[in-house]
Amino acid sequence: MAVRPSVTDGVMHGNAPRHYAESVLNAAWHDAHPMPPRATLAQRVTWHVAHAKACGCRPMPATVVSELKRRGVAAGAKRIVKKR
Repeated sequence: MAVRPSVTDGVMHGNAPRHYAESVLNAAWHDAHPMPPRATLAQRVTWHVAHAKACGCRPMPATVVSELKRRGVAAGAKRIVKKR
């Protein structure tokens, strides 16, 4: 399992992807809004929509973007993670 980057001090730790360090991280938002453990798709969509509005540290996952499109909602992310 990948190590979650620490956001408490605003510095990226662990094996975070390089684009995390190159992006703006809203540490206060991340600390106040952790992703629920074993989150459902609905919870992930809600979290990522709020995340896209509050923080620009990473792109919205393709699965979440697909679900938003299915719902007829525009994804607000600037970048999207492509499925491999």
